Amino acid sequence: MSGPLDEKQTDSRDRMAALATEGEPLGLVERLRAWRSSRLGKVVMALVAVVAVGLSGAFVVLRLRDSLGELATMDLSLRWSDALLALLCTFGCVLLGGVIWRLVLRGVGQKLDWSACMRGHLLANLGGYLPGYGWKFVGKAVLAQRAGLPGGWVSLAVLLEFIGLAVTRLVIALWAVTPAVLQGLGLPVGTWVLWAARLIALLLMLAAPWVLAWLTQRRANTGRLCGLTVRPCALLAALGLMCLTWLLFGLGFVFLARAVHPIVVGQVGPLIFSTTTSFLVSLLMFFVPAGLGVRESVVILTLQGVLPDAIVALLALLNRLVLIIAEVLGALLGSGIALRERLCK
Repeated sequence: MSGPLDEKQTDSRDRMAALATEGEPLGLVERLRAWRSSRLGKVVMALVAVVAVGLSGAFVVLRLRDSLGELATMDLSLRWSDALLALLCTFGCVLLGGVIWRLVLRGVGQKLDWSACMRGHLLANLGGYLPGYGWKFVGKAVLAQRAGLPGGWVSLAVLLEFIGLAVTRLVIALWAVTPAVLQGLGLPVGTWVLWAARLIALLLMLAAPWVLAWLTQRRANTGRLCGLTVRPCALLAALGLMCLTWLLFGLGFVFLARAVHPIVVGQVGPLIFSTTTSFLVSLLMFFVPAGLGVRESVVILTLQGVLPDAIVALLALLNRLVLIIAEVLGALLGSGIALRERLCK
């Protein structure tokens, strides 16, 4: 007996075989999708995820074990006001994601009302904790299609959002990092080289929406780009809000660090760099559920020499706890929006 999933996979393979028969070259997305849906692709992705989570988790556990003795000798007291500010900053970032999603959709010529964008984003966030981080983006796309948007343009919006998240995290990380931090990571980089990298990354990010609009305009009447209207201003606004989101995430991390340990001005940049880089690495390792273990490992590695090792290990765990609380609160808010929409119908 064959179930619905088998039928969908068979239909997908049939469509790809038809394209190949007609002589139309398969695109990169189709090739990746076909490989990922194959048995070999599933096994490889599962093995890579298990290895990544296992190694990073073991690293975090060993660091915590080594830090227990040092933590026991410290006179730790949690400053609840700073911890609350950290949670508020993180929750604000979760909400900004809904605004960014609406702007990205507008950037590809699609309109979705505020409540639907916010509901879809907030509910899809928890999908990131399922095996395979991509479920967060898949859930967002499915909810947008249910709201009546065409699947092709929604898929393009998801891809652009993914790329934008990676690029803006890199830009903020470059502007927050200092030569001393890079030196501690074994990357001796001169000040002028770092400034050149910052300016190049920023200029490329600012120019990207107009480059995309120019490329799509040249191929507007061909293939899958037929009918696509790119709005560079909306995409630029989305990129700007993404940068603001990572700065706000970094500020929340600074407040969280202040809640358990004194912080000086010179440590603010490295703290923002650490949390932004951890989000960047976990985004690229999308096959790890919500970057569990990976994000904490990156925080521990990038803050070596900036704060005591025991404090860094504690902060890595507290940062994850704050993020989970913020995303659960966001999911509850998204459920409330969905319930209100049903009652109003």
